[in-house]
Amino acid sequence: MNSEHNARKVAEVIGNPVILQGAWMRVDSWYRGGELAPQPELSRWRLYPEAMLRDLKEAFREGNWTPDEWRQVPYPKKGARLRHYVMPTVRDQVAFMAHMVALGPILDAQVANFAFGNRWYRPIAWDRREEPARWRHRRYPVLTNRTFLSYARSHGLFRRVAHWTVARMTEATLPAVDDSGHVQLPGDYEEETLPRWTREDWWSGTHDTSRAFWAALDVELAYPSVRLSRLARSMERALRQPVDVHALFDGCPRPVLEALALPDVRVGIGHRLTRALREITVDFSGIPLESWGPPQDHPLPQVSAEKYDGIPTGLAISGILLNVVFLEADRAIRNYLDRTAGNDRGAIVRFADDMYVMSRSPSGLWSIVEAVHGALSEGEAISLATPNWASNICINFSKIRPDAVQEVIRRYLLDNGWDGCPKQNCGQPLPPRRQDHAPVRILDWWTAISSRDEFKSHLEALAVTAIEKGDVGPFVTGLVERLSDMGTDTLRHRFGDGARDHLARLHELARFDIADEQVRPDTRRMFSVNRLVRAWLPKGHELGEEYGELRRIRDTVGFVLDRTPWKFAIWRSVVRGAARCPLNEPEHDREEASKWLANQLHRIALVSDREDSAAWVNAWPELDADDGHAGERTDRWRELYLSFLRAAFWRALAQAVRELERHGARTAHQERDAWVPLPVAWTTRAVAEEGHAQVAASLGRIDRWVDVLYPALRDTDFEEWPWEIDEFVGAVLAIHSTVELADAWRRTACPKEVLAVPTTERLQGMPKARELLGRVGRLRQTGAGRNRRLDYWALANVQLGHWDQELGGVLFPASARPRIVDAEHNPGGAVSAGLSLGCFEWVGSALAWQAIRSMNGWVGGALNRDAFLLRDYARARGLIVGQDSQG
Repeated sequence: MNSEHNARKVAEVIGNPVILQGAWMRVDSWYRGGELAPQPELSRWRLYPEAMLRDLKEAFREGNWTPDEWRQVPYPKKGARLRHYVMPTVRDQVAFMAHMVALGPILDAQVANFAFGNRWYRPIAWDRREEPARWRHRRYPVLTNRTFLSYARSHGLFRRVAHWTVARMTEATLPAVDDSGHVQLPGDYEEETLPRWTREDWWSGTHDTSRAFWAALDVELAYPSVRLSRLARSMERALRQPVDVHALFDGCPRPVLEALALPDVRVGIGHRLTRALREITVDFSGIPLESWGPPQDHPLPQVSAEKYDGIPTGLAISGILLNVVFLEADRAIRNYLDRTAGNDRGAIVRFADDMYVMSRSPSGLWSIVEAVHGALSEGEAISLATPNWASNICINFSKIRPDAVQEVIRRYLLDNGWDGCPKQNCGQPLPPRRQDHAPVRILDWWTAISSRDEFKSHLEALAVTAIEKGDVGPFVTGLVERLSDMGTDTLRHRFGDGARDHLARLHELARFDIADEQVRPDTRRMFSVNRLVRAWLPKGHELGEEYGELRRIRDTVGFVLDRTPWKFAIWRSVVRGAARCPLNEPEHDREEASKWLANQLHRIALVSDREDSAAWVNAWPELDADDGHAGERTDRWRELYLSFLRAAFWRALAQAVRELERHGARTAHQERDAWVPLPVAWTTRAVAEEGHAQVAASLGRIDRWVDVLYPALRDTDFEEWPWEIDEFVGAVLAIHSTVELADAWRRTACPKEVLAVPTTERLQGMPKARELLGRVGRLRQTGAGRNRRLDYWALANVQLGHWDQELGGVLFPASARPRIVDAEHNPGGAVSAGLSLGCFEWVGSALAWQAIRSMNGWVGGALNRDAFLLRDYARARGLIVGQDSQG
């Protein structure tokens, strides 16, 4: 196949309307899950995705799609650092996703069966057609809103496989049933689904079945340290493997399947994907490398702030790209394990870049750790103490667990010329700048020290951490089971003593120090507060019980906030905690809730050391960061960190206001609830039915929060923090109804590609918000007497307000032409935008008929030229049928 023909085939595959639609569905769902989104671009995509997909298809066909410049954002990370994180444009997210919709099943089918994180989504069903019944995988769907298997499913299986493995190693019995009924066992899955070490025959021939030794390994800066050249090699090898694409895909168009059956086409798509990754440019927004990179005296891995060369964290497909990088390493590890025997026989399970390795002997464990190191470094025979290798990927020696294993490896490295990190609590051995002789292998070193006194102490420490029969140690715990049980919402959690007991257990999870290898403290605490703020309160005879419980909930949220500042998602719980009020008398708690919220905001306020003693800038919670390098970070990273947390607050505030207003609208218009959006679950139990609008108004007092967060507003330069300004503008838009915004934009010109706020009547009473919007150039003066028609950029800003049932009357008045520009030259787009904005009743069948007639009277002819018109046609037809049925 010549290169020109192959390029055309590649463009036809990734530009196929079904592939593009599948890509958009996944990206849209990814953003709805809470990921950072560039606005108003995302809102514009949601108004009329077909127009955007049509444009992207044309770019693929012409071969002129290249990624736009992306923005790096200061994503907080534990340990006084920022995470390496970027925010791509929505268009680029969809473009990259289109490549992976075509390649994902082919690549995921080759991922090792001991790897569970970031697996491409495919359904699984309990098949009872044959005995015994089993979980069987179905084909990978093209049209789905799921990109990866859910964390609960994939991490749950990861934990089970680890449990089953150590149970087989120690010949422990796996119970088939418990109090809840059938317990999943390895036999419930198809044989090729699970690694061989979950079966008894893998461990035959070993004589020591009393103990299992283990180690947890973590890859240092896994995503940014990947060299794209390695990703490209690994992807091409995988795509050249023979594959039956018809057996993998579900709902894939036949022309696409026929093209994907050709190795050159698959490789061509892979080449285009990796080439696009190399073309990424990033606006680092003044974020210094030392805020997220390794410490300056730690030379591995090598990362650059000037040239972007790595898998970007923040790209929706990054997870599967990391699995592709690990394909060859996983294969090398599996080959090594196949060669082990006796008490040196071992096992591995991997979740993204976290791994557990296991063996029945310490010598076997050291050899497996070294084999993993060699596989990651692309040098299978390399010693663990060799500091230079072809790959840029390395094990983070300071994060090896348990401590007894880390200490042995640290001692081995030091004996082979490595240096200890001078920073207290660092624990990271530093490789020598020069090695005069080849280091000994760790197993040879272990044998050599067997005569030393320290050998005995190491052996005793390892024995303490070993897993014994009947005690599976860190791999299955009571805490995991407790979290699973408490994650449910049953009737026993809602009333009386059951509700009181449920709340008490949630408070315990948040406040107590619970040692657990499987569940990190910050994860446990976040789980707890997320459920506390939406839990049912016991209804006592007196109002005081509800008040008291609300105070305890807010105290616990504040406790967790102070101890896990890097968990920025907790600000959603903070805002919801402030929104909750006694269901009997909601107005009595509003001022107390507002004061509590203001106190939490003081922690992240933009203040100097002298202005506010409560601010984290004075007593930073992570000054004792456990990596020992917090003191090297400049003050600049703290400003960025706090800026992102303020952005998280504004975003949570906007979401809560919209959800409360939506619930309030449904309560106020119950007779027309067929067209009113459904309420969000937490709002149902948080506020009395008639109080939602009141609580939304209390939360929406933007000037009060501006006063707390920016006390020195006039002296503040926000130019370098666009992520914070975007979320602030989003919060201001959210307190406006869509009708207010639409009416205001009709009287002023809306800017393109930037969020802005028109000078509405509501905004006139918010001097501090107006001042801040004006300082950052996001305020638009509304002109009197103008009567513009709204384009997609204006509608994208309107969409970020809260739902208003009267919007349809503004955009689609019965007595005049629609006030959407596209209604004239693209009625299908106007119908789509109207439905996206919730104006079903107002769009009108006349406009729908006009949209259908614009498709040359017969949709089939138009579809031959533009398949995306099918959705225009379906919307218009559905509107006509729906309104006729209502009539």
